[in-house]
Amino acid sequence: MKALFPAMLGLTLLGTAWAALALPGPPASPLEHPAVPSVADSVTSFANGHPEFAALRDGRKDPGTITFNHRLHLDPDSTGMQESLLALPVAMTGHVASSPGGRLTMTCAACHRPASDGGRMSPIRFEAHCAACHQEGLGTIDVAKGLVPAVKVPHASVNEISELFERLIAQRLVIDPARFAIPTAATADDAKKEEPGGRSGRRGRGGESAAGKSSESGAESDPPPTFKSSAEARTWTGAQRIRGLARIASNCGKCHRIKDAPELDADDPKAGLFEVLPSAIPAAWLPRAFYSHASHAMLACTECHAAAPAASATADVMLPSIASCRTCHGGAGAPSDCVTCHIYHPRLPSTAQGAKRIRDVLGRSAPRAERP
Repeated sequence: MKALFPAMLGLTLLGTAWAALALPGPPASPLEHPAVPSVADSVTSFANGHPEFAALRDGRKDPGTITFNHRLHLDPDSTGMQESLLALPVAMTGHVASSPGGRLTMTCAACHRPASDGGRMSPIRFEAHCAACHQEGLGTIDVAKGLVPAVKVPHASVNEISELFERLIAQRLVIDPARFAIPTAATADDAKKEEPGGRSGRRGRGGESAAGKSSESGAESDPPPTFKSSAEARTWTGAQRIRGLARIASNCGKCHRIKDAPELDADDPKAGLFEVLPSAIPAAWLPRAFYSHASHAMLACTECHAAAPAASATADVMLPSIASCRTCHGGAGAPSDCVTCHIYHPRLPSTAQGAKRIRDVLGRSAPRAERP
């Protein structure tokens, strides 16, 4: 009993210390660490006394705002799944498997890959994990039905896409200034000669044309515009940007949560700029613990993340419960002592030095240790 008491006291002090010590790095926001509760005062055994992981307590939900459905991505019969997987470049086919019925399916590793240290998973990036199947879903930038050659929408910020609109139109101004020229008396007379009866084939903004020019895709484009002033040209350009960004916002909204653009005049540089809300994907689900995916690489992902194949809501949390971990770490042979997952001292940069005193950490006055 005498030997047991100091060990239990040490664990109690460890729990209290974790509650007082700050995590390394800048303060974490609730979105980065959605499951940082008060720490248990005393934990004497992982098998019996350790509480459920905080992320799974009280029906907590995933705070992420990206609309994602694991079930659809793991179901070989999802719409378009077979065609998409067959079209993947050879370098990516290592993350494709055959289902029992011979149908192709994605593997978890198609998106989830451990970081270089083998611990947490690397962040999901559109270019690396999504673009091969979903790039076309972003749509194209098509100004005035082909007046400016269409380009694929990049997975970029709203400001960058808006600037791309402006740049495409500016390039057309240089390449084909006649399309955007402010009409003069001479050009107006020439235009009248183009059509029998003296009626001009080109009119100002909002005017009609006898026939629109065809775009590269073969579809009819809007009539080439002419403007009476540079202010009118800016208003037309702004209107094109607003319409184009509205179409793009609809595509972005398939995955992201969108805040609609404010109502502004077309010549306002901010007109049409909608807002994409932060993805809020947690950086760490167990911020006070260390976990190594590399140490568990011999297991199929679904042995621990059993809920993933059926998860259909963004809010679903697919972290394994403590009961799942206890299958191996509760006396079946795998280690289950505290330092398997927890470190005593928070990791700090090698040049950092803590500023707290022992009594601050313990939350009470502590006698100064006597020196020999």
